[in-house]
Amino acid sequence: EGLPISVSQAFVELTYTRLFGLLIFSTYFMVPYAYFYGEERGADIDDDKEPCSRSCGALRYTSYYIVFISLLLVMGLVFRPGQSRTVEKGQEVEYLRTLLDMDH
Repeated sequence: EGLPISVSQAFVELTYTRLFGLLIFSTYFMVPYAYFYGEERGADIDDDKEPCSRSCGALRYTSYYIVFISLLLVMGLVFRPGQSRTVEKGQEVEYLRTLLDMDH
């Protein structure tokens, strides 16, 4: 027989939301930071560059990357390709709900 474990729908939803947030954080912050940190180190491993300055440089480039990705996201939401009509005033939230399918 099985273990008597009760898992509610709210617990599963919270777990999925946290895992999704961790995935987004890893994809858009940790991976670019690791890449830029490696780029700051450069080809010369014996460089006398301090780890703090490499970290600051990597954080700077990561912040540029996040701003760039955010601008692309906003532009993709604002400029709707293939749509001839604009979103009526006050219907922006409903448009985002429909776009992201937040009701399901």
